[in-house]
Parts: sequence; C-alpha cells; structure tokens
Amino acid sequence: MQSSEEYENQGRRLLQAERPADALRMFEEGMRLFPGDADLTMGTAMAHLKLEDFPRACEILEDLRRTRPRSGETLQALAEAYLSRGMLAEAVRAAKEAVEGERDDSRLLSRLGRAFYSRRRYAEALSYYALATQASPEWSEAWFGLGACQWALRQSARA
Repeated sequence: MQSSEEYENQGRRLLQAERPADALRMFEEGMRLFPGDADLTMGTAMAHLKLEDFPRACEILEDLRRTRPRSGETLQALAEAYLSRGMLAEAVRAAKEAVEGERDDSRLLSRLGRAFYSRRRYAEALSYYALATQASPEWSEAWFGLGACQWALRQSARA
C-alpha cells in the first residue's frame, strides 16, 4: 500500500467484515508510515471500540477531540465509548458538543440517538431522534427511532 487512504479503506473494510483485530493491525501499520493521520487514528479508535477496549478508545478519541474539536464523527464515537464505559455525563457532554456543530446532520443525530437507545437511555435518545426528524422530515429511520423511544418511555399515543 502506498497511501494513508489505502490503509484507511482496507481497515474500514476489515471493520465492516467484523474483523476488528485485523483492522487494528492495518490502521496501526498505516500510522507507522503516516504518523498523525487523523483518519487512521480514528480507525484505530473504532477498532478498539469494536474490540471493547473502551478505555483505549476514549484515550485516542480524546486526543482527536483536541486536534479536531468540532468533528461530529469523533464526538459521536466518543459518546459511544463513554456510554460503553458507563460514563453517562461524559457521553452526554460529547453528544451535545457534536450536535452544536452538526444540528442539520440527521445521520449523525440518528447515530447519537441509536447509541443512547441501545443502552436503554431512552429519554436522551428521544431528543436526538427528535432533532433528526426536524433536520430531515422525510427520513424514515429518524421517525422510527423517535417512535421506538416514545414507546419505550410508555408514550404509546405519541409513538
């Protein structure tokens, strides 16, 4: 491989194929050749998340947060890592920070909603799905998530 993009693409393919250990090796090899590459660093963090090495993922993502302070992708991953560690306050802060710069990104908002929903934090998830429906009123995934949260919160008439 001759570029950081090739390492990133191969690492992402391995992550999608549910081979996080192989993906981690690919991202780390790329980082040795292209130190400081933000996309390879993000891939490394995502591999650690998949491997359930949440403390290391948080460490990497916090470093990225400092170098890319308004990256919605970084902040969303950080929120997920903190949720996985049971650190709700930190997850909420990272998610709110992600929304500040990306209020019209319905996909990011839905991913944040899904992260909270999957950990049974329905009230928090509801707010992100509601924002996603406002950002893209035609997008069914956002509406489905909103309804699922309302149902889980026993708001059956709204759901």
